[in-house]
Order: sequence, then structure tokens, then C-alpha cells
Amino acid sequence: MLTLPPMFENDKVKIWRDENDIIHTTYKGGVKLDESLADKIMSFRDSLHPGFATGHMLDISGLSSINLKARKKTTKNYTPEKYKALAIIIDNPVSWMIAKMISKLHPRKDLNGKTFNNREDAYEWLMQECKTC
Repeated sequence: MLTLPPMFENDKVKIWRDENDIIHTTYKGGVKLDESLADKIMSFRDSLHPGFATGHMLDISGLSSINLKARKKTTKNYTPEKYKALAIIIDNPVSWMIAKMISKLHPRKDLNGKTFNNREDAYEWLMQECKTC
């Protein structure tokens, strides 16, 4: 039987790995992501990593802002060795603007990523992309 690491949850974020080894990160409402919070989130998320390229479902709908250092740090953390696919869930205009800004400032040709407005479509796409995860 698969033993999964613990889930992390506080008033800003929820992070867990599911039975298909997909890592989930969900920001809660009004989160302002700075470098300190980004370090903590990436540290826990990395502790959940299964040790092979997998998928990541990132729900940034709850982000209200992200500073430059946090933005650089979080985008640098996504490598092809760690993540085969990244599904970004955006269900509000503020988060959509944040995602667009990040993709323009830090374009990534080495990362298979796609944006969605709901978790179901995002998860279905991740499962297709990560068949060999």
C-alpha cells in the first residue's frame, strides 16, 4: 500500500500529494506571496516530491499579489527533472493577471504548462500528461 507524506495546511496555503503522485498547491483567499512564504511553501512541496518527474496542480486563485523575489524563486524551482507538467488553475481576474505577468516576465520553454479555470479539467490534463509519472 502506498504511504503518502502528510498534508500541510495553514491560513494561506494547502499542499499535498495524491495517490497518483500529483502534487497539489492551493493558495487561499487574499494571499500575498513574499520570499519568506515562498521559501516555506517550496520547502514543504519539495519534501512531498516522489523523486521522479511528476505533475503539479497549482491553484493560484487565492493569490492577491506576488513580489519579484518570490516570483523568481518559485519559477526557478520548476525544472523538467522535477515536473513533467504544471496545471495552473485561475478562477478570478486578479489571479489571471498575475499569471499572465509571470509568463511574460519569466517565459519557460522547458516546462509543459497550461492554465485552466477549474480543477477537474486541470486534473484530467495532468493525468494525460503524466501517464508515465
